Amino acid sequence: DVALEDARQAVRTVREKASEWNIDENAIGVAGQSAGALIVLRLASADCPDAFSRPDYVIPLTSWYYGKQKWPFRFDAETPPFFMRHATNDSGYGFALSVKEKLLEAGVPLDWKTVDTELLKLLSMVMDMTGLSNW
Repeated sequence: DVALEDARQAVRTVREKASEWNIDENAIGVAGQSAGALIVLRLASADCPDAFSRPDYVIPLTSWYYGKQKWPFRFDAETPPFFMRHATNDSGYGFALSVKEKLLEAGVPLDWKTVDTELLKLLSMVMDMTGLSNW
C-alpha cells in the first residue's frame, strides 16, 4: 500500500534528520484523522517491519475501517502509546471502541476521551493535547 509506505518513509526521514532538525529522534509522533487514522493505526501495528519506521506515539482521530470485517492490526508490548479522541455519534465509534479494547488487552498506554455529539467539543479536545506531555 503506497500511503502506508509513504508514512513509514516519513517516519524514517524524520529520524534520520532529527539531529539536523534539532528534534528528539525517540519522540516521533504521527496523527491522522478519518482515513488518515487508518494509516496511523497501521503504522503502530506490530506488523510494522522495523522499529525505525514505527512512531513513538500515535494520534488516530475519528478512526474508521470502511466496513471491513477482517481485523488488520496487531498490537503488542512494542506498540507505541495511543492518544485517541472520538465523538460517540460518529459512524466509526464502534470501530474505535474495538481498537480501544485491543489496545487495553495488549497493555498499550492509552489516553482516551470522547464527546457525545458536537464537533466543536471534539475539536477542542484535540487542541488540548496536554496528555501528550506525559509521554
